[in-house]
Amino acid sequence: MKRSVLFALPFAVLLLVSTGKGALGAVETSGNVSYVSKYIWRGWDLAPSNEPAVQGGVSIAWPSGMAVDVWGSYAMDRDPQIDELDYTLSYASMISKHTEFSIGYTHYTFPSTVSAAETQTESNEAFIGFAWPEAFMGPSLTVYHDWEAGDGAYYFLGAGTEFTLGAEESTPPLALSLGVGYNDNQWGAVSGISDIDLGLSMTFTTGSVDITPSINYVITPEDTVNPDNEFWFGVGFDFAL
Repeated sequence: MKRSVLFALPFAVLLLVSTGKGALGAVETSGNVSYVSKYIWRGWDLAPSNEPAVQGGVSIAWPSGMAVDVWGSYAMDRDPQIDELDYTLSYASMISKHTEFSIGYTHYTFPSTVSAAETQTESNEAFIGFAWPEAFMGPSLTVYHDWEAGDGAYYFLGAGTEFTLGAEESTPPLALSLGVGYNDNQWGAVSGISDIDLGLSMTFTTGSVDITPSINYVITPEDTVNPDNEFWFGVGFDFAL
């Protein structure tokens, strides 16, 4: 798919939403902006010199389970060019009383080649996932396959739970997230467990905006992914459009 078409895709979807709500059904549009002290992705530290990054995107979701997302990341360095811009088309549904199913496709673009992608400017990846939200710690399993620049697979097993910190209902719960990633030669990594992820977050709602500060730590057993374990923090802002 040509990049000009990809850049036009979100605007075309917005046009369809604004002109054809009767045919498409009610849609939900949302946005998010976040600041992270490091850009950690599947164990990799994607900023070349540990710069913080500003990230964000727009999501459009239909009642059928279809969704379109556009997301970008900009490292706060001297390069004015955005580092990454991704386009995702996905579908999610319940396939049984207790099992959620998702499938989708992401087109990655790297306008600035000073990144983990090095000289690569784009790549393509498909994914399929299953989640059991009512089970203990709500486990999920997602499989990703990149057939272009990344040329490999990545498997992620995640889980999480919440803890109530106070007796007052106004006190938001503390969310704990856990995850283990297995990299199968994706982006040139040696096959094996690539990342063990730990995160703590808390979401505060003010008006129509959700504010979520978080602290995170990743253990990277495979040095071809990252020779160092990494700690980072972030704060995200989610809002309806």
